[in-house]
Amino acid sequence: MPRKQRFVIPGHLHEITLSTFQGRVFFIPSDRLNKLVVGAIEHARQKFDIDFCCGCFLSNHGHWLVVPDSAEQLSGFLCLAKSQIAQEVQKLC
Repeated sequence: MPRKQRFVIPGHLHEITLSTFQGRVFFIPSDRLNKLVVGAIEHARQKFDIDFCCGCFLSNHGHWLVVPDSAEQLSGFLCLAKSQIAQEVQKLC
């Protein structure tokens, strides 16, 4: 079932919340996981040229503050970043 379309105001700050599958504890704090997540976010940020202000991850969810120029840019960034983070976490688990 598709998600509802996001209302994006270009150039304004948006808060994004990510959650793990079934609220499971997949983001176990470690230096290796931190490097993998930061690398995935940075790769997606550079590819889509989005302003990433800050983010934090807890054990089963995360929060990001981003400033997109368009809804398409935000969508592409989220798709790439979330898929890469999922792949990296899957390797660790």
